[in-house]
Amino acid sequence: MVDFMLSLNVVFPMFVYMAAGFCIRKAGLFSEEGFRKLGAFNFRCFIPLILFYSIYNADLEDIFQHDVLIFSVVMILIIFFVAWALCMRLIKDRRNAVSIAQCIFHSNYVLFGLAIAGTLCKGNGLATVSALAAVIVPVFNILAVILFSVTLKEKVHVGKLILDIFRNTLVDAGIIGVIFNLCGIHNLPQIIDTPISVLGTMATPVALIALGGIITFDSLRDHRHHLTLTVIIKLVIVPAIALIFAVLFGFRDDLLIVILAIFAAPTDVGSTPLANMLEGNSKLTGEIVASTSIFSLITIFLFTLVLSRFGFI
Repeated sequence: MVDFMLSLNVVFPMFVYMAAGFCIRKAGLFSEEGFRKLGAFNFRCFIPLILFYSIYNADLEDIFQHDVLIFSVVMILIIFFVAWALCMRLIKDRRNAVSIAQCIFHSNYVLFGLAIAGTLCKGNGLATVSALAAVIVPVFNILAVILFSVTLKEKVHVGKLILDIFRNTLVDAGIIGVIFNLCGIHNLPQIIDTPISVLGTMATPVALIALGGIITFDSLRDHRHHLTLTVIIKLVIVPAIALIFAVLFGFRDDLLIVILAIFAAPTDVGSTPLANMLEGNSKLTGEIVASTSIFSLITIFLFTLVLSRFGFI
């Protein structure tokens, strides 16, 4: 019963936020297009703030003392290349192929990761999640830009590729956070620190409410085959493989929760504007984001329950 309640505490708040967005749209208080704009605004404002604030306050030296950093980056790279190769081989439409490949490896680490770690971690796990964001989030976004640019453009210009990478607000927020951290700037004036902190905490509920507001089941049916395959790979196969290897390598408790937060999270909400900017299929990407966000409530619950039941966390 304790394991069940622990798992429920992780996913139920997420469900409430998404259900709130869905009900608000159904009640006609906010349109689907309005929620899409809200999600785009959140991507450019609140999410970079929470990422900056997490890195700015994190102990960056701490993450290099853990094998979890190397393990996570290596696993992300393996998933990236395998997803890219399989999607290009199995899906004829190149725009669909790269969009699905991005959705498989690009996790909503900042929002769902912090939510999972904040509920489950007992020690320094939440600090490790925040510190890892300085590496993991840029890796996700840089790989996404490379994926779209190499696959969809006839010629890849290195300068343009680098520019596209730095046009991503999450990459910029992460870099600024690292600079502040390494320069020892940990005490911003309260009149600046407080608004950044408060606005950053809005990122998760706003993102989930916006996701709930754009879910339309008619739209999901249009790409049901692609969606079914992507959801299974993203939410079941990828985290299962990552967690099995993590357990075999000896990760337990907070460090295993960190790995759960990285690989069990749904597709990142920033994948949709990124796909749109880089000429991918943003509509399909948005549907995958919504689908994985819905079903992740079930899979995260089950993974948490299993890990807790066997005493790994």
